[in-house]
Amino acid sequence: MILLFILAIFISLFILYAVSRHDFVLLRQSISLRQVYDNVFLSLIAFFVTSRISYAFYVGSWEILNPLKFFYLTKYWGILPYAGFIGMIISLLFLFRKKKNTLRILDIYFLSFTPVILLDVVIRSNSPLLLVIKLVALVVLI
Repeated sequence: MILLFILAIFISLFILYAVSRHDFVLLRQSISLRQVYDNVFLSLIAFFVTSRISYAFYVGSWEILNPLKFFYLTKYWGILPYAGFIGMIISLLFLFRKKKNTLRILDIYFLSFTPVILLDVVIRSNSPLLLVIKLVALVVLI
């Protein structure tokens, strides 16, 4: 499952490259492709940390917050991607706080990270609340 998420992230990074290479909003705001990728890797760190911490709260297992178990994904697997996207939004808003059109910049980032959301929709089990959230997200993404 870890390999599928890594593959989805690489596909998302390629989509981000293809979308942001010729985007006029980024060109007008003088945001280079290097700055886009620097910020996406910082926001991916925030995505991982918030999704992992929220998974520990969701499961109620405080031992996952141990730093040795926090990064040991092969034995203690578990993330909540939707909570991770909240951390990603906050980090991107902080990183692009001086730019004018931050909603368009967030739109570019989240259009490129749709494979991660679609992978989560396909793989995860469906509780009643998560099923409603996933159906809405799937309709919006399609």
